Amino acid sequence: MGIHVTEGVLTRPITDGRKAGRPISNSLLPVNNVEKNEITAILNSIAKLNYDYAMNGVAVNVRLHPQNLDTQENIEKFYHLLKTYFDKGGMQIQPNVVSTETLKDTQIHPENYSDLIVKIGGYDATFIDPGKLIKNDIIDRLGNKF
Repeated sequence: MGIHVTEGVLTRPITDGRKAGRPISNSLLPVNNVEKNEITAILNSIAKLNYDYAMNGVAVNVRLHPQNLDTQENIEKFYHLLKTYFDKGGMQIQPNVVSTETLKDTQIHPENYSDLIVKIGGYDATFIDPGKLIKNDIIDRLGNKF
């Protein structure tokens, strides 16, 4: 998918802080770099939606820094975050667990990352395959701690 990146190129700025030419919201998430809350608050909001008319599904594409899963305690926190999200009615989530530093280094040295696979939105791809605008959008996705 990724059409939100192309649509953003053609869209004027909006009051939530999104600048002209930047990607619009990636499905149900806030616009990249304007979210004011952590992932827990965002997932709580998304879980409140009525999915009766979302027959083809929804996309919740998030990026987590690997430090969020570096200990057993953090893995358990992530488990509870996901369990609570789905218990409250969340439909799906597509997490990428990769650091900003790794993604930026991939743009400089793609030959070192031919096996790095990311969730784009509805499909997986090696990070070296999509164009620069899609790569930048993935880098800008929410990467906060939960």
